[in-house]
Amino acid sequence: MALGDLVQTHPILSLAVLLLLVAFSYHFLLIDASPSEPPFIKGYIPFLGTAPQVLPSPFKYLSACRAKYGDIFTLYAFGLRITFVADPIDGVPAIFRKTKQLSFKKGLDTFFTKVLGFTPERSAQEEMNKEHFAMIPPFLLATSAVDGLTGRFQRFYQQNIRKQVQKDESFVDGKVVDLFEWAGARLFYSSANSIHGVDTFDEDRGSTLEDYKAFDEQFPMRLILPLWMTKGFEKCRNGFRDALAAKYSKGLVDPSDFVKRRIEVFSVGKYLTIDPRKVWIRDGNYWQ
Repeated sequence: MALGDLVQTHPILSLAVLLLLVAFSYHFLLIDASPSEPPFIKGYIPFLGTAPQVLPSPFKYLSACRAKYGDIFTLYAFGLRITFVADPIDGVPAIFRKTKQLSFKKGLDTFFTKVLGFTPERSAQEEMNKEHFAMIPPFLLATSAVDGLTGRFQRFYQQNIRKQVQKDESFVDGKVVDLFEWAGARLFYSSANSIHGVDTFDEDRGSTLEDYKAFDEQFPMRLILPLWMTKGFEKCRNGFRDALAAKYSKGLVDPSDFVKRRIEVFSVGKYLTIDPRKVWIRDGNYWQ
């Protein structure tokens, strides 16, 4: 029996062929780059997109894409558009210089609302969002900023180590610990202090570190899955956010320049409900 006759006489096979035709038509005709996206590679298979090409050798495939399309490009895989910035030193500033061509607005709106829990009203504050992202190159990527943050981290890391020894004298003679968990906690609390200031989180109380780990591990699933399937993520995100908000409301001691600028940006948009001059303190005196 010819294939055409077989398809016409078997309803299930006919339906399968029809669905394949619709899927491939949708993939090749309707899946395309939006005006705000960089070079777009969508692959040849509906839904999977470039996944069959990426998974066997990710580094080789991404390197080939970078050589062909430049430092910024978007891959379509598993129904998602994933934008890669291969060189953060040159690529990230390029995004800020070309906000009209590289706005990623739709993706950012999804990330803001589903992952960070912003309201639609807050996500729509485009000027504030633009100012927020514009802070990254001068306050986080510039050589002077990196040097400053590295110095702050080293200082807080040493303080954290000394605090551990003071709390548990068995460290003096030697103590067996899970190195990954112990060192990870030291890095987490020291990094938080280097960004937000002294004693950002209370290491002896609450579940802030566990909440952050869950947030970090689960946020890709939050983007992909329906909201009702990721309630655990939402609980951890809110717990981490509430702990940080409580510290901000009490006043930050010696925060980084990045945080001070961030507070100024948010206060302009009226999303900071307290006087920004009184959010951070140093040696008991408010910065003006």
